[in-house]
Amino acid sequence: MRFTYALLVCSAVYGLASAQALPEQPADIGYPTPAAALSALRAKPGVVVTERPGWTVAEDKSEKAIWTIAEPGNPAYPAAIKRYLSNEGDGVHLEMKVLCGASKEACDNMVRQFQQLNSNVVNAVQQQRSN
Repeated sequence: MRFTYALLVCSAVYGLASAQALPEQPADIGYPTPAAALSALRAKPGVVVTERPGWTVAEDKSEKAIWTIAEPGNPAYPAAIKRYLSNEGDGVHLEMKVLCGASKEACDNMVRQFQQLNSNVVNAVQQQRSN
């Protein structure tokens, strides 16, 4: 999980993309479905896959990406979130792409939860830096 923490810390230190609006359309995550993403990630060398209650997390160091995929029973199922670092003119940003096939309410709730997680990391890093 060091990579996960490092990815989030780097995004916090170098600037998190401004709060994202809730997506109205599915994002292109590089796969047609969350199941296809998970299958490809499990087969990709170097990807570390772990299970969490309601989620499967895949760390792809080669793409500096963390994938979080909802499991059956999760209200957002089927859903995949890809968070990755991107370089932009003003620094490094944490980008988030979402493909969610659940109800709009469930998908919006999931996106809000991930936005809050990102915000919590930023706040923790900023507090640490000011001490």
